[in-house]
Parts: sequence; C-alpha cells; structure tokens
Amino acid sequence: MMRKLAIAAFALLAACSKPALDPATPEGYAMVLPVTPSGENGVHRVDLPPRAVAALQRDDAGDVRIFDGEGRPLSLALADTASRLEGQRTVALKAVPIAMPRLAAKGSVSVRVDQDQQSVTVDAVDPQAAAQTTPEAALLFDTRKLDDPVLALELDAKLPKGMLIEVSVAASGDLKSWEPLASKVLLGTEEGTPPDLRLAMPGLPLTDRYVRLSWQLTNGVKISGAKAITARIPPPRPMMFATRGANLDDDHTLRFDVLLGVTLIGVRITGQSGEGVVPLTLAGRNSAEEPWQQLAQGALRNGSSAQLDFPTIHLAEYRVIADPRSPGFAAMPRVELLTAPIVLLAAFNAKPPYTLALGNAGAPSAFFERAELLGRPRSDATLPGAQVTAGPAQILKIEPAGAGLFSPRKLALWAALLAATALLAFLALRLLRQSRVKPTD
Repeated sequence: MMRKLAIAAFALLAACSKPALDPATPEGYAMVLPVTPSGENGVHRVDLPPRAVAALQRDDAGDVRIFDGEGRPLSLALADTASRLEGQRTVALKAVPIAMPRLAAKGSVSVRVDQDQQSVTVDAVDPQAAAQTTPEAALLFDTRKLDDPVLALELDAKLPKGMLIEVSVAASGDLKSWEPLASKVLLGTEEGTPPDLRLAMPGLPLTDRYVRLSWQLTNGVKISGAKAITARIPPPRPMMFATRGANLDDDHTLRFDVLLGVTLIGVRITGQSGEGVVPLTLAGRNSAEEPWQQLAQGALRNGSSAQLDFPTIHLAEYRVIADPRSPGFAAMPRVELLTAPIVLLAAFNAKPPYTLALGNAGAPSAFFERAELLGRPRSDATLPGAQVTAGPAQILKIEPAGAGLFSPRKLALWAALLAATALLAFLALRLLRQSRVKPTD
C-alpha cells in the first residue's frame, strides 16, 4: 500500500513539475519577434515596442536576447537613455508680473507689462466685456534666446494646504496671439511634503518667443518664478499601456495590481465628465504586510486626465484615494500605466534573419557595459536603428488579488445571499410540516 502511495506521489510531482526553459535558445522565451537592422553590420539601436516590453519578466530587462540566423545570441547592452538628453541644463527665467484679466464675455484681452515703473499696453479691452472679468495673475518669461527645446518648467510657488490651482502656459512671438502649450493642476501639500511643481512641456524650441504662465488670482497662492529644463536632444516619450480589471472598492478607493516586469514611472487616471474637482493620492506597496507608500498627488477636473508621476520604484500593489471632500469617482476611471522606454544596443555582425526573444524569469542578465560594446565614446542618438516587427500592444490585466470571486466584498454579498436563502428554506420547510399535521378532535 505504501509503495503504491509513493509511486502515485512521484507521478504527481512529475506531472506538476515543468522543465526549466533554456535561455540559450529562442524557444526558451515567452515571445519572439523579427528584428531587422537598417544599415550595414555594426552596433544598432533597438527601441523595444510596448508589446515586447509587456513580455519581460525581469524588472531589469535582463530576460531579452537577439539571436542570429544560426541561433547564436548577439552582444547586447542597455542604452543610456539619460545620455540622449544631450546638453541638459537648467536655466533660471526672469519673471515679469503682468496684469491679464480673463474675460467671461467675448472681447479682446489687455496685457500690461509692468517693469521698471513703466507700463506697456499690448492690446485693448472691450469696456462692456471688461466689466465681467475674472481676474488672473500671470508671469511673462523672455525665452527668445533659448535655442534648445524646453522639456519642463520648475515653478517657484507656495500653495496653501489642500488648495487646487490650475496653471496654464502659452507662447507668443508678438505678445498678441498666444499658443497654448501645457496646463496642470497644482495641489498644496502638508508642511514637510514638497508639492509637485514640475510642469511638463511638449519639448519644443521657444526661440524668438515669449512664454506666459497664468493662473486664477487666489488668496494665499504665490508663484514668483520658474526655471526651464532644456536639452539639445529631447528624451524619448514614456511608454503607455492601456489596462483593464482595476477595482473600485468604493466611490473613493481605486485599487489595482501590476504584474509588469519593468518598473513604472507613472500612472494616468482619466475620470468621467461632470465629476467636478477630485484630488487624488497614489500609494503603493509590495504586499499586504507592508504599509502603503505615498507616491504622487494630482487632481481630476471635469473628466480631465491626471498624470501621477513618481520616482522609479518597483511595487506590486497600488491604490488611488480620492479626497473625501470630493464626490469621488462617478464610475470606473480609465487607468493607463507609464514606463520608461527600453532601448537596446545590439551588435549586428552575424547571419540574418535576426530574432528578438523576451520573457524568461530564469534567464540571467547578459548585458555588456555600454562602453564595452561601443568601444569609443559615442552618442546613442547617432547610431542606426533596427526595426522590430510587432503587433498592437496588449491590454494589461491589473485586477487586484482581492477583487476576484473571493474578494471580501463579494464574499460578504454571497454570505448575505446564502443566509437569506437558508432562512427562506427554513420557513418553507416549517410551513410544510405544519400543513401536514392532522387536526385533532
């Protein structure tokens, strides 16, 4: 009898165990995609598409290989995406306060520049429309001599705790016609917690143009200046992944788990129109035994998107808390995940066709140092590119562990339903027994 049990146990173990995937062959990876160099043999830059990034299982992207036509791996290195920000620098901008009433009715806008006790009127105001104005404060920056693209503005601002202020940036070459460039809702934080005052710009050169920063005039809000972050070569844009499966625990709590191999750098939340102003706080942790770490803050405004950027950190569980003073989420918001782009440097010096293979948690990292692969100092941006043939990006499933069939909320509902069913069955059985009792004379 014991022998039969031992044989059955060994058979079960053999059935459950799977052989380890061989990282030395393309068949040992979850995904394989064709990749084609654009030029002659040599080091090429390979930008991984979102579909490929989603297949990675190591947070350092170590489970990626490129095999040649004979199944041999190529020499790889990770590109230094920061080095693609060539010439990055911070430029302090001289701020000139300007008076800029915002008209509620149709009419022109008057912009008066006050500097050295002199006033210059740029445009005129319709007297009837001027009577119905909402005052706005504004700063004017002279960016005409900035040759490099502007990546962001770092604002010098003081905001009262809990105060929401929307700032807008526009550019003009003649101080009359203004082109909107960016906007953001700033949120005042508690003392000791610095607010997020970085305003992302589209990465355009502002040579021969002025920049205007404006916001609604509000007591306690002071914005006194800004610094421009510029670079000769703009950084690659973050990758964005559509998702499904996030869970609304209640009107003010959104939860989701991220099983993506690479590290997130941000989350974008898009609400429903008509929700009003909804301040958000994003937190994360790796397991239920850990405390929540606050990562970022932002705000939704009438169906707009809030991009919650945070320092590079690899976590598994996330939650978004809506301010209890707000109405919260009217319905499930759209959740998109942002990751830093992953760029490989690959030495294409073998026999094609080439195959990109990704997704093997047991594969050791095989990256060379960037300097080893290039051999001499060289900008990644000057390298030829290789094309990866990939289909559309997959929609990532981010359902939290407690939101499935056995979530606490669903278990409670099932318990209530079963209790009600049991009570009805007991009452029906009791009535049936009473109806069978014969009356006595």
